Amino acid sequence: MNIGTKYRDLRTERGLTLKDATTGEISYSQLSKFERGESSITIHHLVNLVHNLGISFSEFIAAIEKFDSPYKLYIEEIDSAYKQGDIDALKMIIQTHEKLYLETNQVLFRYNAIMTKLLLNDLTEVEIPEADKHLISEYILKCSIWTSYEVILLGNSLRGLTQSLQDVLVAEMIAKLSTIQESNPLKVHILSILINVCFDRLRSEETDEVNDIMAAIEPQLSTNAYYFKNRLLFLKGIVAIVEGQFDEGVSKCQNAIQVFELFDEPFAKMHQDELDAYITNYA
Repeated sequence: MNIGTKYRDLRTERGLTLKDATTGEISYSQLSKFERGESSITIHHLVNLVHNLGISFSEFIAAIEKFDSPYKLYIEEIDSAYKQGDIDALKMIIQTHEKLYLETNQVLFRYNAIMTKLLLNDLTEVEIPEADKHLISEYILKCSIWTSYEVILLGNSLRGLTQSLQDVLVAEMIAKLSTIQESNPLKVHILSILINVCFDRLRSEETDEVNDIMAAIEPQLSTNAYYFKNRLLFLKGIVAIVEGQFDEGVSKCQNAIQVFELFDEPFAKMHQDELDAYITNYA
C-alpha cells in the first residue's frame, strides 16, 4: 500500500493544502511526490506531518490498517495465478503492471511487475535484471513503516533474490520483529517468511544460518505461539539430521508432526513428506 496516498486522503478530507500540511517540515514538491508514491520520507518527517493533520501517529496507523487499498486486489490476482501455475496469466499481469507504471508513474506498479517476474521464475526461466532485484530490496529497506503490502512483496520476492540481498532482508525482518506488537498480523507473516527461509537454507545444508535465525525468532514468540514453536521444533529436528544426529532429529520431527496432526492433517502430511525426504538422503 502507498502510505502517501492515505496521507493525501486524510489531508484533503481536512481541507488542508500541501502548504498547510508541510509547515516547513519538507518542501511542497517532496510531499507531493510522497503522496503520489514517487519518493519516500523519513519516519521523523512522517510523524511530524501526521501531527500537522491534527491526529496522533497511532490513529494514522489505524487508518492505514483499515484502508482498502486497490493494491490488495492486484496482489490477490497475482497470488491466484501463481498458485494455479498459470504462466500466461502471470506474463499478462507483468505486461499490465509495466504499462500502468508507464502511464501513472506509480512505482508500486513497477514493484508488482518485478515481484510477478520473480514468482514466474519459479515456474519457468525468466530473465530478471539484477537492478530490478536491488530495486525491490532497496524499496523494502527504505520503508520506515511496513504494511501488509511490503511484507507480501518481501515474502513473494525473497526466494528469487541473490543470497546477499536475502541476508540483508532477513536481518531487517529480525530487527523488525521486536518492534511489532504480538496482536499485529504482520508479525505472523514475518515469522512465516523467516521459517520458510530456514527451510530453503536447510536444503543447501546451511545449518549455521538456520540456527542463527531460529535463535533470533525464539525470544519473539509468545507463550501461546504453539504453531511457530512446533515449526521450530521440526526445524531443529531437520538441523540435527543434517548435522549427523539422525535419531534425535527424527524424534523431534515426529513429535512436531504428531502435534500438527491434531489441528491440520494436510500440514502434518507436508511435514512428514519433508521428513521422509531427509530420511532418504541422510539415513
